[in-house]
Amino acid sequence: MKDLEPELKEKVVLLCEKGMEQAEIERYEASNRTFSKVYALLPEPKPEWKAYTWLVASIADNHFELKEYDKAMPYFNEAVELDEAYKVNAFVQMRVGQCLLELGKSVEAEAQLKLALDMGGEEIFEDEYVKYKKLAQKV
Repeated sequence: MKDLEPELKEKVVLLCEKGMEQAEIERYEASNRTFSKVYALLPEPKPEWKAYTWLVASIADNHFELKEYDKAMPYFNEAVELDEAYKVNAFVQMRVGQCLLELGKSVEAEAQLKLALDMGGEEIFEDEYVKYKKLAQKV
């Protein structure tokens, strides 16, 4: 993965920080608008840049928080496909499982949530609805 030129990186970092601040105060739509600006700044091919995978995972999480599970899944899948670190990231795996469950794919969700539980322990489910943890423990 490539790193951005210093001037562009500075703009990207500032926008990413703004997007994260917006997400922290639950302004998820505003956060995704800010992240869209970051997306537009990244040169093609976008997946070659270090910032890209983090960006798509952040957009996915915002969609999850907005209960837009069908929009979140492609972003989560792309993050996992592009970066090995996301394959072993318990939080991302949990979010994928949660999306699957909310999209009515309970069999796949059970396996995914169990994987997240195995990777991150029960703490990963600490601030989540109990139904996700129960499903993870069911498998």
